[in-house]
Amino acid sequence: MRGWLKLVGTSEWQLPDAWGIDRKDLLREVRFSELHAPDPISRGDRLVYLAVGHKKIVALVEVLDDEASLDPHPSGWEKQWPLIIRVRPLARVARVSNAPATSSLGPIPDLAHMGFVPLKDAQLELAEHVLLAAGAT
Repeated sequence: MRGWLKLVGTSEWQLPDAWGIDRKDLLREVRFSELHAPDPISRGDRLVYLAVGHKKIVALVEVLDDEASLDPHPSGWEKQWPLIIRVRPLARVARVSNAPATSSLGPIPDLAHMGFVPLKDAQLELAEHVLLAAGAT
C-alpha cells in the first residue's frame, strides 16, 4: 500500500465548500488526465485529496481498481480528465472550510502541473490523524 496526494479541482474550478454534497462523485471515483495517468496507483493504495486553490486536505480514500478505466463519453470538464479510478472513502470532512491545511503534512513535492505526488508513510498517517482531528467521518 502506498500513499498519494491527489489534487482535486483546479484554480478555476475549485471544490465548493460543501463538496461532499455538491461533488459526491469524488466519494465514488476520481479522475486523472491522460497526461498524468495514474499508472503507479493500484488497488489498496490511499489517496489524500488536496482541494486545489484552498490548500486543504478534504479526504482520505482507498483505491478499488488496479488500473484506470477510460470514460467513453466524457462531457464538459470531464474531457480533461477522462481516466477514472473507483475509490472508497475512509475519512472525509464535510466542508472545505473545516479541513486541515496541506501544510500540516510538512514538506511535499512541488505540485506544479502534477495530478498527484507520492507521500511518505509518515505523511499518510499524519493526513488521517489531522482529518480525524478536524472532525472527519
